[in-house]
Amino acid sequence: LSDSREELILRASKNPHPKLIGRITIGLGEGITGWVARERTRVVISGNASDDPRFKFFHNLPEDRYQAFVSVPIMA
Repeated sequence: LSDSREELILRASKNPHPKLIGRITIGLGEGITGWVARERTRVVISGNASDDPRFKFFHNLPEDRYQAFVSVPIMA
């Protein structure tokens, strides 16, 4: 979560993309992960996750083509 608490910032990736870490952001409510952050609840999609209307595809991150998807907010 950014310092302004308005967007999420990519800090890690399954397949490292060093030039993209810290440069890809999504707003709260944007994509499944942004929705989870805004709603503070989990999402579990067992298949065809990219068909979910909340799904946001990033062309720079090819591993983003998931069949199943789990997103859980971590709050400290």
